[in-house]
Amino acid sequence: MSAAERQARYREKHRETINARTRQARAAKRPTAPAIVVAKRRRVTATGVTRWLRDNATVPDGRLAGGAFGLQPWQRQFLKGAFAPDVQQAGLSVARK
Repeated sequence: MSAAERQARYREKHRETINARTRQARAAKRPTAPAIVVAKRRRVTATGVTRWLRDNATVPDGRLAGGAFGLQPWQRQFLKGAFAPDVQQAGLSVARK
């Protein structure tokens, strides 16, 4: 009997033991992932963006540097349209003087 035949016969006879050992070895090598808490994402709204800009953004330079960042009515109107529920993309182009 050849070595390959002996090996095949051994595997057939001890299949369950080999499979169990293989599963245990693979489980030992597998890193355990930490529990991930998935938070439900809140919907971004124009009101929320406007509030965030008012509370967190400052004017970077010029005579109003460091002051609160305010939005013009047309900018608020754009944000309202851009963050509408059915809008996926929005763009705004403003010409310079």
